[in-house]
Amino acid sequence: MTPTTHNLSAPPELFDALRLELRRGCLVVAVLAQLKSEQYGYELRKSLSDHGLVIDESTLYPLLRRLESQGLLLSEWREENKRNKRFYRLSPVGAQVLEQLLEEWRAMNVSLDRILGIPMQSVNQAQVQSVRTQLDQKVIAQKIDQEVAQKTEQKVDQQVGRKVARKLDQEFEQPEAHQNDGVLKES
Repeated sequence: MTPTTHNLSAPPELFDALRLELRRGCLVVAVLAQLKSEQYGYELRKSLSDHGLVIDESTLYPLLRRLESQGLLLSEWREENKRNKRFYRLSPVGAQVLEQLLEEWRAMNVSLDRILGIPMQSVNQAQVQSVRTQLDQKVIAQKIDQEVAQKTEQKVDQQVGRKVARKLDQEFEQPEAHQNDGVLKES
């Protein structure tokens, strides 16, 4: 049996898909952590960006709605500076889940450090900043936004397709309603 040869470089779309998957989990933890104190959407987005996590509105707002529907966030509309804004904060369940996620996060980091042979406490802030600089957060956010837009477009196409199919089904189920169309009646 001869060994198979594999392409030595992964296709960019594979890396992008895996990076997107990793980023999604990180964004959930980051959003929950930022919402220990109440914020409205734009303020949250800016705060995340200031900490190096660029996130587009088309990603953030659906995430906020999902976390709220899961009972992890509470929200309320209020007027501020003559504008209605929706303020979000952690629910008690959200605070508990955040702590559990952070414990899991820390345990995974320790395990990964051991697997990678990284001595504890060997990563310094300069290394962290270097990695952040290498990652162009805007490019990552744009790719996520493109994927969200594609999936939204696919859903809309599916919904339109279903509506057209229902309309056609209705027309075929009631042929007698259309048989007299165009037929002249004699008086």
